[in-house]
Amino acid sequence: MTSEITLTCIVDGESTTFPADIPFQKTIGHLKKVIQKEKSRVLGDIDASDLILYRVAIPSSPARTITLDNLTNDDTKNMQPEKLDESDDFIFDKFEATLPRKTINVIVQRPSAVP
Repeated sequence: MTSEITLTCIVDGESTTFPADIPFQKTIGHLKKVIQKEKSRVLGDIDASDLILYRVAIPSSPARTITLDNLTNDDTKNMQPEKLDESDDFIFDKFEATLPRKTINVIVQRPSAVP
């Protein structure tokens, strides 16, 4: 089994992707911490545990602003967005060891504001 995987991620509402390197044996909760650290300037003081992650398979080219609300049929023909809501799920349970090139694997959403 591969020891580490590089996931291509994007924050919902942004157009720039970023890599998140994580050991295959870690959990979704660990991935949230990696993402929070990588995008701390954008995500501010949001706790990693409050981030909402979706597993996707969206072409990363051409670069454009990605939101869950603006995904096209072409974006979702390979896979419907899957919410990764169990922080104790393992990476190897959710992602294949070899991922397609030039593909966004994770959309990161900020938590909704509490009224």
